[in-house]
Amino acid sequence: MGCIFCQQPPLHKPPKHCRLSHGGPCSPCSKLKALEFRISRVKQKFLEAQKTMTDLVKQHQDLKAQINRVHDPIIKRLPPEIISSIFQFRVRHIPFDTKASYDSSVEPIWAYITAPLILGAVCRGWRNIAWSTPGLWKSILVRLNSTNLPWHVDFIRAWLDRSGGLPLAVLVYCDKQPKLFEAVGAMASVINRQSSRWQILDLRLPSDIMSWFCGGLQSESILRSIRLEPSDGRVSDNPFKMWNVIPKPAKVFTSSMRYKSIVIEWDNVTWVETEFLQIDECFELLKRAPLIRH
Repeated sequence: MGCIFCQQPPLHKPPKHCRLSHGGPCSPCSKLKALEFRISRVKQKFLEAQKTMTDLVKQHQDLKAQINRVHDPIIKRLPPEIISSIFQFRVRHIPFDTKASYDSSVEPIWAYITAPLILGAVCRGWRNIAWSTPGLWKSILVRLNSTNLPWHVDFIRAWLDRSGGLPLAVLVYCDKQPKLFEAVGAMASVINRQSSRWQILDLRLPSDIMSWFCGGLQSESILRSIRLEPSDGRVSDNPFKMWNVIPKPAKVFTSSMRYKSIVIEWDNVTWVETEFLQIDECFELLKRAPLIRH
């Protein structure tokens, strides 16, 4: 049974013109009409009370925001531009992870990601400044096997919008095979649209999903550091190849990836770390990357 105010239950309607009692309505029909009139009045009062409550809650929220603004020692004394700079000093961004796969973990990186959200949760004033500071949103961390991935698609889309046009550090991981493939595709599409802004790309995914993150239709790339690590532990022949552009990274980390399956400009690479690469592939890599120092 639904709410009697929002969705009244279906009832048998009496005849419109009851004339059973000396040409007038019978007693039950008269009582029903009176009761329906009372219900309509109560419903009107309820809707008025609901509107009043909504207005009161909004006033309460506005007053709390005013109190926070009056008592906040930062917003009260400093212009938004200075506060924005302070926030950016507080937030760290995802560094390029050069650790071996057995010694690397994604979990500590969540501390980098939650910082701007914590700033925005303090009060409305802080949130307005944080949400309008692109430098706080340059790092993205996505876990593809999250049970809330469909919701995260919109969350990441909004996150990217806040980052403006700044270079991005993108880390996408999946510690087990995802089940929501439609949401995975939607997430890949959202991130691929920003491929011209990828500066750091870190993919730790099952080998059959890694190729989904191939960039968009942009013909430019500022990619400087890339880490490709199939999380299923299999040596992968699935290629990593971006659409319309061949990136020129300076730092490359690969694990369980065939050398020929990684389509990049190797002559710009100065640092490389590989795991489970065959000897002939190592020689070929050294030939193609003359600037390697590590």
